[in-house]
Amino acid sequence: MDLGVVDPRTATIKSVEFVAKRVRTLLKYRRPEQIFLNPECGFGTFANHPVNTSEIAVHKRKVIRHAADALKLEVVVG
Repeated sequence: MDLGVVDPRTATIKSVEFVAKRVRTLLKYRRPEQIFLNPECGFGTFANHPVNTSEIAVHKRKVIRHAADALKLEVVVG
């Protein structure tokens, strides 16, 4: 199941904890291996008419990555 955790249409960058909290809610209903973190509609959607700078897009992808890493540790460590 893909879970859109950041909005590529805004310049607002959510925190790693904000993203992780959204995933923790879904973990009540799905196993970790069933969840894939993504932007809500993809950064490529606006390739011809960018809404954000590439720096913001990269930062948002890093937030997704850091949230995924933190959640993996939670699942492994318990």
